[in-house]
Amino acid sequence: MMLFNQMPMEEFLRDYWQKKPCLFRQALPDFHSPLSPDELAGLALEDEIESRLVIEHGDTPWQLRRGPFSEDDFARLPESNWTLLVQAVDQWVPEVKVLLEEFSSLPSWRLDDIMISFAPQGGSVGPHFDQYDVFLVQVEGDRHWDIGQMCDHTTALHPDSDLKIITELARTDGWDLNPGDVLYLPPGLAHHGVALNNCLTYSVGFRAPDAVEALQGLAQRLDLEPDVDSLRYSDTDLGIDEPSHTITPEALTRLRALLKRATGRDEALADWLGAYMTQNKYDLFDWADVPDDAVELSDSALVVKALPTRMAVYNERFYVNGRVFPLQPEDRELVKALIEDDHWSWGTLTGLTHSDSARDTLDMLILSGSLELPEEEAFAAPTTQQ
Repeated sequence: MMLFNQMPMEEFLRDYWQKKPCLFRQALPDFHSPLSPDELAGLALEDEIESRLVIEHGDTPWQLRRGPFSEDDFARLPESNWTLLVQAVDQWVPEVKVLLEEFSSLPSWRLDDIMISFAPQGGSVGPHFDQYDVFLVQVEGDRHWDIGQMCDHTTALHPDSDLKIITELARTDGWDLNPGDVLYLPPGLAHHGVALNNCLTYSVGFRAPDAVEALQGLAQRLDLEPDVDSLRYSDTDLGIDEPSHTITPEALTRLRALLKRATGRDEALADWLGAYMTQNKYDLFDWADVPDDAVELSDSALVVKALPTRMAVYNERFYVNGRVFPLQPEDRELVKALIEDDHWSWGTLTGLTHSDSARDTLDMLILSGSLELPEEEAFAAPTTQQ
């Protein structure tokens, strides 16, 4: 298996993934942006789309402004040294999502979204580092990248900016990227990109929960387990020589063992991780409002996966847009089809459905909008279950 038809995936994962940068020259020479810079700016006018402007010499150094913007906002921009960033464009433009197929050999459940940035000459978001893996796809124009040191929470940041601009980049390498080039950057690596001319860059990011998010989310998930509250600190091995007012290393060992018992449940951990990683960051899916109805469709009805829909699987646990669906072993082919494809006939999906739980899942996916019906005439009124 090759990455961009240039490097064996085994080599990339062993030598570069989450370790060091890797430049792929002319990795995607035939990819052309389905959006022009003007159309990207048009998306930034919409209320529901997350967008930002970074102006290097604005009211403050590296001034950050958040959308939605107006046409007047763009008309007042200087000729150079600014950047427009629009987040999660793949959720709104199907032609943009096609780019994700180039990354199918990496874990799809880790994929976050595609951010698109446009910058005139000198445009930049400043020297910084990210907490996630990212592939920077140069689509139009040229951009220079300086690569620096590995950073962490101790790295000094610019005090007068709303962005996390690092005060010093210790340059270790640098490249000019041209259309078709792809640059991979691991988490924590300092980098600084500057547009050499009008340029369009696609950023493919990968989600990575932090420890606090995991602990908080897992605690909420474990609160649903009926026996967790019965797990209590216990010191049946208490020794006579343990001081009465001192929390001893042995006490910490007991507490650590308790936490390991509580959190060492693969299903609960998988349920939190699967729900977290498939949750839409803009809360486009509210399962609380989905009716408990049965869906009636003709076998020929076309069903498509909604652009924002995210899916993952663990054993017989199926995760869709932040919700957990327990399924049966005989429904694995249905889950495989739902994850790997993006459109089907209703008859194809029901033909792969071999349990009541799977049929309930299909109904929920339709009624929640996770699966959509472009052919409205094929949809029959749902019948409420008795």
